[in-house]
Amino acid sequence: MLATRMKTLIILTTLSLSLSTLLNGQGINKAYVDKWVKTADNSFAIDSVKRYYINEHCLTSFDTLDLSSKLKEILPNEIVRVSFSEMNMCGYEPGRGFVSIISIHQQPQEKINEQMEYVKELFVGNDNFLVKYLLNSAKLPTLYIDRVVVPRSRINSVLNELDPNNLLLVDFCPFPISTNLYPFPMSNKLPRQNERNGVVQIWKKK
Repeated sequence: MLATRMKTLIILTTLSLSLSTLLNGQGINKAYVDKWVKTADNSFAIDSVKRYYINEHCLTSFDTLDLSSKLKEILPNEIVRVSFSEMNMCGYEPGRGFVSIISIHQQPQEKINEQMEYVKELFVGNDNFLVKYLLNSAKLPTLYIDRVVVPRSRINSVLNELDPNNLLLVDFCPFPISTNLYPFPMSNKLPRQNERNGVVQIWKKK
C-alpha cells in the first residue's frame, strides 16, 4: 500500500542520534538533515534529493541561501519529524525524491481545524476504511500530545476535550516509524506496536 510504496521513514526529534556537531541554541543545517536521514536509512540516496519541504514551504537544494536560512531558524529540539521518500510528488520536480521537515510552529487556524477533523475521523469516528486505506492495517497510529503518548483508552475523551483554538500544531503522518531507531524517549511507556502505523502529534499553545 501507500506506506510500503513510499518507503518513507519518520524520525522524531528526541531520538538519541550522534549529531553532536551542533551546539545548544544553534539552528540546524543541511548537513544535519542529511546525516539524520542517513542514520535512518543508509541506502537512501540523499545526494539525489533536490526538493526540500520545510513546514510545507518548498525549496530546492539549488536555493542554497534560502534553504540554509530556513534551516537555521529551526533548533534541533523544535523538530517534530523528518520524513523522506524516493518518490517525487510530481513529475516536474528535479532530482529524485524529497525530504520534508516539520518543526514546532504556529499553523494557520484553518489548517488546525482541518487536521483535527481528520484525526477525529481516525480515532473518535473509528473510520476503519480510512485507516486501512492509509495504513494497510486496522491498527491506529500512536497519538502524542506535547510529546507525551496518550493511552488508547483515553484518546476519545482527550480529543473531545481539546479546543482547536488553543492548539499550536497538529501533524499526522501515516508512514511507519523506522524500527532501527527505537527507543523513543517521548514518554516513559509507549505502545510501540502501533508506531509502525504512523504517528499523530498535537502541540498545545503554552
